[in-house]
Amino acid sequence: MDQAGLTPYLEKLGYFLVGYGCTVCLAAGTPVLQTNGMNRRIEDLPLLGGAVVYGPNANRRIAPARQSAMISKGRRECVSIVLQDGRTLTCTPDHELLRADGTWVRADELRLGEDRLVMGLEAPLDVPLADEEGWNLRSESFDFTMTTPNERLRTLAFARLLGHLLNDGSISVHGQARINVGQRLDREAVLNDIEIVTGKRPAASMYDERKWSVVLPQELSIAIMALPAVKVGRKIDQAPTLPQFLLTERCPVAIIREFLGGVFGADGHAPYLARFGKGDEDASLHQPAISQTVRPEHVADQRLVMDQIAMLLDRCGVDVAGARIFEYPVRRSLSSYPEADDGVPRIEVRMTLPDGVSFITNVGYRYCVDKTLKASAAAVYWRTVDHIARQRLWMLTRLSVLHREEPKLTFAAARTTAAAELEKHETLIFPHYSTLRGSGSFSHLIAPSRGFRPLQRKKVDFPSPVALFKEMGVRDWFSELRKHDVADHKKRYCVEKEALDLPTFSLRVIDRRPAREHDVYDLTIDELHAFVANGVLAHNCIGNSGPLATPEIEKEVKDNDLNVVSVLSGNRNFEGRIHPLVKSSYLASPPLVVAYALAGTVHIDLEDEPIGNDKSGKPVFLKDIWPTPDEVNAVMNKAITQEMYATEYGKIFEGDRFWKTMPSPTGAMFKWDSKSTYVHEPPFFKDIAGARDVADIANARVLAVLGDSVTTDHISPAGSIPAASPAGQYLVSLGVKPVDFNQYGTRRGNHEVLIRGTFANIRLRNGLVEREGWWTKHLPSGEEMTIYDASMRYQRERTPLVILAGKEYGSGSSRDWAAKGPLLLGVRAVIAETFERIHRSNLVGMGILPLQYQPGQNAASLGLTGAETFTIRGLSKLAPRAIVDVEARRANGEIVRFKALARVDDPVDIDYMRSGGVLNFVFGELLAKN
Repeated sequence: MDQAGLTPYLEKLGYFLVGYGCTVCLAAGTPVLQTNGMNRRIEDLPLLGGAVVYGPNANRRIAPARQSAMISKGRRECVSIVLQDGRTLTCTPDHELLRADGTWVRADELRLGEDRLVMGLEAPLDVPLADEEGWNLRSESFDFTMTTPNERLRTLAFARLLGHLLNDGSISVHGQARINVGQRLDREAVLNDIEIVTGKRPAASMYDERKWSVVLPQELSIAIMALPAVKVGRKIDQAPTLPQFLLTERCPVAIIREFLGGVFGADGHAPYLARFGKGDEDASLHQPAISQTVRPEHVADQRLVMDQIAMLLDRCGVDVAGARIFEYPVRRSLSSYPEADDGVPRIEVRMTLPDGVSFITNVGYRYCVDKTLKASAAAVYWRTVDHIARQRLWMLTRLSVLHREEPKLTFAAARTTAAAELEKHETLIFPHYSTLRGSGSFSHLIAPSRGFRPLQRKKVDFPSPVALFKEMGVRDWFSELRKHDVADHKKRYCVEKEALDLPTFSLRVIDRRPAREHDVYDLTIDELHAFVANGVLAHNCIGNSGPLATPEIEKEVKDNDLNVVSVLSGNRNFEGRIHPLVKSSYLASPPLVVAYALAGTVHIDLEDEPIGNDKSGKPVFLKDIWPTPDEVNAVMNKAITQEMYATEYGKIFEGDRFWKTMPSPTGAMFKWDSKSTYVHEPPFFKDIAGARDVADIANARVLAVLGDSVTTDHISPAGSIPAASPAGQYLVSLGVKPVDFNQYGTRRGNHEVLIRGTFANIRLRNGLVEREGWWTKHLPSGEEMTIYDASMRYQRERTPLVILAGKEYGSGSSRDWAAKGPLLLGVRAVIAETFERIHRSNLVGMGILPLQYQPGQNAASLGLTGAETFTIRGLSKLAPRAIVDVEARRANGEIVRFKALARVDDPVDIDYMRSGGVLNFVFGELLAKN
């Protein structure tokens, strides 16, 4: 579209572009915020999805959402959006970002100096490093490594849990370990990590009105207790230590980072405001810190631990030069827990860090969204000051060089020259400070010994921390600054305890610059359709189908049960496939798709009715805008080149880095993981017998009565898994959260999911029941239930099943599970007016008998309702295209007899049916040869 020059025209017409053909994307290296407290480069996210990220909801707060795909978009021209604190986002000009007023705006249409973008949390960037190779930690039944992406995530989750447990948790002498957390999102994060490490998801219990407690699975508790230097029992009675494995040079930085994140999430202190002068504007913003309470005899040990923590922080890239350690008797406030009743004094040992930004961006806080929110806000101020300091240092150095090269150059002229050079390369964060406008001569050019401090900020309108927080909308995240005797000493939280989403803030856009070509990528995000990219809330590529244009439209469709339609030129014209709310889809040529989109309705005769009016009010007809063959060829020749094919197909067998580094199992037998919800051992080879005559089908019940044009998408959906569906409920029962469901297609290695997804299209209409979806009626009980539940009940009753259908049964994609699923549901035969060619062959391949009514007959003409029992005779002598006898017995004993054509069309089909399907046939052949 871009290459052909068509995109600008479509955008001027107000198109809502969706699908993998969308042009919006972000540059490689863009950090994407995950709910586990880490950023990940966009290109490192799973190709087929699976990461849980934060994205904005309708209230401009961020909530967990599942990433369902990562899409490489090649190389594109990009722009860099510069925010007021100096951070940048590099994306294509058309990428939409969330503005503070709640609207999505293209990057190239942002108003510089006016528009504010909605921002999410700060988090460290997680990138695998060379120090991870060959590392492992074994403790009891657990073996932690960094060899594969999944093992790496498991090990990092363990490190986070360990860090938090040893600081805001307990390990009893009886071997029970428990972690304490405050907010609900923190609780979910802990439970998610426990599940990643152990495969179990324990229940949480309320400890008191402030926090919840989570008991770790016994095997994990035992493994932690076995680690050298981990203390068991009352911590206050023992000298503090850190686990020994962390203090070795061999321990990878990523593990240290996650352990420290857990430590600071537990006992760290978030940045806070403190009174420094008479008013709020004079308040100072204090750096992150960490403290521990110990007995007097353990103070020296605790100071050693603080030194070790500083050493570990240094390994993670945190600036700890100048970190200070204090000790003082424990001070208590209204928000503190009561003093211990053992009469033993307590000493608090506290370490204050010198550089908040390097801590927040390299380590941060885990399992404490409240501290993370405050740190994210504070980092804006500190980053702004740091950027200014760096630019001032550059100016100082450049001015010194200019003065040395041209001694006669005045200071003002030199400063103007240097400032122009600096601005050419990067955006000036705060021109007055950045370009040394407060300096008047070369003699003032002295490098500061303590870094930059924004003096006289009122004169130059530089915001104080409090003023900046008000501008960002986060002032109420921090405590009041009032005199001690009148201040509110209750702890100030940024988010409600049981909230499932988090507040955001906004930053001003100060510049937009060309950023040359970059390798670019985008994501598809379920439900929220957006994510946090380097702090900025960015819209995603919609993927296969995506949302309707706005949530309001979706609500209108649902509330009024509207029959909305799509017109498309692709092969996704199945009901519910473009979008679950789109009931009808019509195929048309690409020009007609555009024409109907312009008209905005399918209730139009394009030959005789105008599509719309031009600027002068004159009606415009289809014939007026229909392109000539020469115009079409001109666009095609411009958009499609030989080089494009040569480039893409030239590297088709190379595979990406994920493919190249994917671990492969060894040995003759595959090791099935019973805990996996993605891959299960299939049941198709469990009861293999030799070829035998096809048995008659006696007293079968009807599982579903279906109409015409039932597609393979109706039979075996490929899209998202609804939480209320049988497959969704199955996953929930295994502890999988709806945000982690992924799609039917990505779980096709698990027959337990796919069998529950069979006939589970939300638009399926089964004549046995009135409602749409995955429902049927069990007979003869008459109970309504899901198709899956009815199937299981019929199988327990040893009742075979049949499907009644109309014309073109199985049309659409040649989906193998549209035949595998019915087989596992117990379906022995499908009786239809006609079959789609490939699906007929797939049914035979799974041992399901396709029967076709005689010409002029169907279920309605024979008076069949689906309440009958069916018997199909003569199958022992089955021959290609044989006519078989069918009996349908009604509840009153009346029998309807008719003949049907067995659509086993050749001798190979007969072999498949006698073997119970192609899988058994091929396996039998292999056994015979060996």
